[in-house]
Amino acid sequence: MISGSISRLLSLFKSPDTLKRLLITLGAIAIYRIGLQIPIPGINIDLIALPERFHGTFTLFSLGIGSYLNGSVVVLLLSAVISPLRRLRDGSPKDNRRFDLFIYLAAVLLSIQQARGLAILLESTSRDVQPLASTPLGLELSCVLFFTAGTMLLVWMANVVTEKGIL
Repeated sequence: MISGSISRLLSLFKSPDTLKRLLITLGAIAIYRIGLQIPIPGINIDLIALPERFHGTFTLFSLGIGSYLNGSVVVLLLSAVISPLRRLRDGSPKDNRRFDLFIYLAAVLLSIQQARGLAILLESTSRDVQPLASTPLGLELSCVLFFTAGTMLLVWMANVVTEKGIL
């Protein structure tokens, strides 16, 4: 009985389509784990007056996909009261893609605000009067670009796993 279950499970991996889907999913997980280790460029972590356990908070994927989820909820709620959005939501597949663009835009705007908040937190916790960031863009702009890019990369990876990975 157990050997039959194991042989059925192993037969799944013989299918090239299943193997491809599994590799896409595992690749996305690997990229996510790597992104959790990439700190903000140009930031001197030693100048941050936060406990050591918070130092991982300022990495590429720190914001996660919360901005996308919140943006999705906001746009869906707005579509209930704004008729052009409702028509996009309930329309053809082309209209649905345009509706999704509104969700992505809301996600970008929310992640920009969250990234600004993290930049303010970083600035307020620096121990010294030395500049915390050595980037030419400055701390706030570099945080906004870095965290927003990380969030949208996660959203893209989630879409790829949904379409081509194992679900």
